[in-house]
Amino acid sequence: METTLSALIAERQPRQAAYWCGVDLGNMSGLRERGPGKKYAGLPDMSDREAFVPPPWVKRLIFVQDGDSEPRLTRAQLEAACGAR
Repeated sequence: METTLSALIAERQPRQAAYWCGVDLGNMSGLRERGPGKKYAGLPDMSDREAFVPPPWVKRLIFVQDGDSEPRLTRAQLEAACGAR
């Protein structure tokens, strides 16, 4: 929540964006493909029907990375989230 709030506070022109907080990036990115060599591949599991799907009016989606997260896992989750969208 604090990462989302930080982005909201830093916005130059207030109320120009919508913000969502999904508790953690894993909830927002959805499932990733599993298998040998795929732990950090960032390949989205397109069969995941529970993943976050932004409303149709969203033109650009920006994921904000938390600075104290494990880098390889965080990058894989961000890549999966962007690849699924």
